[in-house]
Amino acid sequence: MNSYFSNRYNNQNYLESSGINKGYLLMLGFTDEEINILQRLMVDGARIAINSMVSMGLNYQSAQRIKYMHSIVIGKVIINNTDDLSKHLRMMRNSSKKIGIYDLPLTKVKKVPRYAAVAGIKKAPFDIFNSSNYKGIDMFYEVVGVYGNRVTVKSKNKPVIKYGQPKGIEGVLEIRKLLEDGTILVSFENKFVRLLNRFLVVASLRRPQEHHGLAEILCLDGTKVYVYAQTLPFNSITVNRSTQRVYDYGMLGSDMRNKICDAAREVYNNVYGVYCSWEDGNSIYNIEADKQEQESDDIYSDIEF
Repeated sequence: MNSYFSNRYNNQNYLESSGINKGYLLMLGFTDEEINILQRLMVDGARIAINSMVSMGLNYQSAQRIKYMHSIVIGKVIINNTDDLSKHLRMMRNSSKKIGIYDLPLTKVKKVPRYAAVAGIKKAPFDIFNSSNYKGIDMFYEVVGVYGNRVTVKSKNKPVIKYGQPKGIEGVLEIRKLLEDGTILVSFENKFVRLLNRFLVVASLRRPQEHHGLAEILCLDGTKVYVYAQTLPFNSITVNRSTQRVYDYGMLGSDMRNKICDAAREVYNNVYGVYCSWEDGNSIYNIEADKQEQESDDIYSDIEF
């Protein structure tokens, strides 16, 4: 730095008479030295142009940053929203390094079980299977297979069956097998089972057209990362998405926001996040799978998802 900037650099008369909001500029990422140089130039009425500053002894990159800072100070550049802030951070970036998909935490979910709810079983002891008897995740049964008009699930709920009593109800359900893990396989007639969608919590550098809730993360380099929930239809099991990372899944809409926020916190720390905002979903999550064979009677009205 030549004598123009060094001789009177710390003169408080110059620092206090320019009207610059120093705290705001520091918050935007400019250094103390850069701000003080701009103040000195403005008070002296110097020409704030890159070539002029270079001729005074600044290097080109520093002159470029001070010229850009001056545009903010005089209102030529306004930062009012995350899009403005994203552009600002890209301008301030000192490195060619840019956040990409490989900077996101790796996918944690590659396979998602299928689930169903059961209702309308009126005969004891088999009414133990009704989902309305339980809350949260305990309401749901993992689906093993769908065969014609029958749905087979795994159940940890086991009815107490007396000796000689049938292991099922004709036309309703049949207990098929006891598994090694202590659960049982139960086949239900289609009308007593409601197949369920699930939602995935994913992260991507592309803003989705539709989502059920979204956290927008602004990174230090100006890149935006989106963490959001989308429906995974009942028939989908494996997850293979090259442009997304998959971090969680669930069934209940009431769990969705917490799962998105938990994933967003982890992503935020990985991508040098500087700001995060929440956006409500623009599409409705429907837990019930769109399956034409499912009868739309009212036997499920007592299930509160």
